[in-house]
Amino acid sequence: MARWAPINLTLLQHLKPGTLHSKVDAALVLASDRMNSIERSAREYAKIWAWSPDKARRFLNDPESVINLAQVTNETGKASNDGGLPGDTSQQQDNMSTKVNKSETSQQRVSNETGKASIDTGLLAGTSQMQVNNESTTSQLFNKERKISSLVASPPAKRPPSGDHQTFVAWWHHAYQMTQGKPYIFANKDGKAVKTLLETHPLKQLILTACHFLSVDDAFLVNRRDLPMLLSLINRMPGHTDPIHQGGRGYRTAGLLPPEGIMFEDWKF
Repeated sequence: MARWAPINLTLLQHLKPGTLHSKVDAALVLASDRMNSIERSAREYAKIWAWSPDKARRFLNDPESVINLAQVTNETGKASNDGGLPGDTSQQQDNMSTKVNKSETSQQRVSNETGKASIDTGLLAGTSQMQVNNESTTSQLFNKERKISSLVASPPAKRPPSGDHQTFVAWWHHAYQMTQGKPYIFANKDGKAVKTLLETHPLKQLILTACHFLSVDDAFLVNRRDLPMLLSLINRMPGHTDPIHQGGRGYRTAGLLPPEGIMFEDWKF
């Protein structure tokens, strides 16, 4: 069976808003609200007590923690009446003679404390409203920053080479291995050279010129047969109609071009 005791509501002034409250603190606030007929939701109490909404809801629904003002009044009156020993008539008469004075004093004290509790409760409610306003302002600032960041264009993603660029690079690795006997180490400068070459030369004409560049007997090109060098010498290389290419027969024999009768697009080099 629950036992009750009167609580001085002036203790509310010692509660620090925004800090974690104990169940005793929560009971004190709840008693003040019930006395002043103030109704709050579990979420509002959770903000005042710095609790989670679920914890506040469990506390409010717990029969042992619910504040029953009528029961508090009855228990307090009973404790006052049982203050004297049974059969002590003189004590009972003294109690009767001072009953009116005590009642008036008690009513005045309750009135003063109730007024102060109302002020303190108002302060707690004001603090709760300030917290709600602060949370709303923080949410608005966050949404504003997110909107601004969404307006900033993200850097374009780097895409791997495709189309003629990819085809030429793959063919170059094959042709270099066939003519130089070693793999080609591709670098960033090579990619830029291929891009520039394809901007001014069709793919098949560029491959024909590159075949001559890789296979011609030239002392200057020894150890210099790379893509940047091809770019620098492209204007000195024979065109695709030059007889020096011999119709590509030598390049086919060397494995730089597809065999006779096979289209370049179908060649698995």
